[in-house]
Amino acid sequence: MQVSIEQKLLATNIKALNKCLSRRPHLPILGGIHLKTLESALEMTVTDMSLGLKVRVPAQIDEPGETTVVGKNFIEAISFFDDKQTSLTLEDTQMLVKNGRDRVKIPVISDDYPQFDDSYNSDESLKKKLSFWEYIGKNIAFAASSDQSRPALTGILLKAGGQKTQIVCTDGFRLAIWETKEQVNQAEELEVIISAKAVSDLITIAGVLDEEQVQFYHNPANEQVIFAGEHFVMFSKLISANYPPFSKIVPLEFATEVTLSRELLARNLTKASVFTRADSNTVKLHLSETEVGFEAASLGDGSFQGQQEVIKMTGSSLDIAFNIKYLLDFLSTRGGETIWLGCNGPTSPAMLKDPGESDLIYIAMPFKPKN
Repeated sequence: MQVSIEQKLLATNIKALNKCLSRRPHLPILGGIHLKTLESALEMTVTDMSLGLKVRVPAQIDEPGETTVVGKNFIEAISFFDDKQTSLTLEDTQMLVKNGRDRVKIPVISDDYPQFDDSYNSDESLKKKLSFWEYIGKNIAFAASSDQSRPALTGILLKAGGQKTQIVCTDGFRLAIWETKEQVNQAEELEVIISAKAVSDLITIAGVLDEEQVQFYHNPANEQVIFAGEHFVMFSKLISANYPPFSKIVPLEFATEVTLSRELLARNLTKASVFTRADSNTVKLHLSETEVGFEAASLGDGSFQGQQEVIKMTGSSLDIAFNIKYLLDFLSTRGGETIWLGCNGPTSPAMLKDPGESDLIYIAMPFKPKN
């Protein structure tokens, strides 16, 4: 195997592969990057068997072949080269990598590299702008859980049917829902849970490779989804679990509704967080007709009290407490001037909305503040 390739292109694609390379592989071969020559390109693959990425880079193929190199070493070596061309030559149990005056030898892994099915039917797939997935990554995926003991909550629910699509994330304490008319699949109905990490990786990879559109394909036979750009194909195994019945906790009416300045609300919550970081990270809100009061305290950090004028309020006054992070996470994704908050008591789920985006809602469960 002997290949010559433009260093800039190689480095860009290696950066994309690095996003999916397994850091703690349960098999040594899964810590490698599989290299395979095509007619006029080098195909490079990484996978951990639940997620996989394949990229194709234009290259001069002097001698065809394939092998698997130690991934971490290969990535780090490619990253520090600065000459225009890089050559790869397989020498028995090592890959000789040359760039300018640099000579690097990377060990190869002798085990057979696992193959994954990255094929998809273009007639059954749907091309979506990268901005669609970026919107989900920014506005929905942050509400997913990182607790691997509850796999359904680490994913993003895509539920399509009846001329609408719901994209949902929850960690059990907060819930983000985007209801849109955007079609995600050629089939009339679809309900799958996609790894939130996979969507995050997709956004990074497509951005690195300057891909503006991505094909999306659901392969029920393999229980996976395929994301494909012009120069890459990525697969992700679906999360096989029952998603919680999220619609049951979405309030339909509210006893207290307030509209607030988003910027001032974020500022006051940030102030309050300074005094609860080592404790419960909880802030108590006093909602009244004219103002919202903020109260946060902990034995070790001290206390904070603040006020903010209410732009509009309907209903009764209320004292309610929230985890500050859960409110700030949502506010940081919004760009409007105001935020609407609807509540039904100190222990019932509360809803937040940006009045300018009625199709996106956020539910936060109240917390009981520590005395």
